Amino acid sequence: MPLSLHVITGKGKESQISFEQISTFYMNLIHEVQRSLSSIVFGGVLERFPKLLIVSAENDTGWFPHFMYRMDHAYDKFRAMEKDRGQGPRPLLIVRRIARSTRCSL
Repeated sequence: MPLSLHVITGKGKESQISFEQISTFYMNLIHEVQRSLSSIVFGGVLERFPKLLIVSAENDTGWFPHFMYRMDHAYDKFRAMEKDRGQGPRPLLIVRRIARSTRCSL
């Protein structure tokens, strides 16, 4: 089953358009997608639903390698402190298996 993470579909502050600061709004579009992906991976959703496919639609892709590096870093640094975590595979290995991305061209 595919799950699509798309910009401007959330209810958070990042999805509220302010045309007075449109450049700042545009630069912050990916934060809701990053937050959702972090919650899905660290929440164990992908371990419980191994056939789930995640598509990051129109969120660009340049941020993704560094984001995955940071997720692995957080896993290494904090997993021992988190309840019921630390036994599963590294986030990069999980996401590499299930994630797809599309690019938004301007």
